[in-house]
Amino acid sequence: MRLIDWEAVGLGSGPQELGQFMISHVEPGARAAMERGAVAAYHAELTRLNARVGMTLAECWAEYVAGGLGRWLYFLPYDGWGAPPAVSQFFCDQVLAFIVAHGVTPETVPMPRM
Repeated sequence: MRLIDWEAVGLGSGPQELGQFMISHVEPGARAAMERGAVAAYHAELTRLNARVGMTLAECWAEYVAGGLGRWLYFLPYDGWGAPPAVSQFFCDQVLAFIVAHGVTPETVPMPRM
């Protein structure tokens, strides 16, 4: 099975894309239970396909957190384009749960990513 995500086409890293997907599509409790395994599986496949990639698992994890959150920090201001309030609130709640789970602070928050 292959997953092709055309929701928001743009340049970004694989771990960033995984983080963005997990924030927007997975309930926080389920995300917390599976995300370490999902990032490890992604990293294993990435390095299997290209041993010269040069990204450690720790770097992949850091990019998952910073990239996924950074992407959503870009999206959130645009979420009000006619979305029902409940939809906007859902995504705000998802992002907040990710921030809390990963201990992101004002000092460590990543820059928004396009």
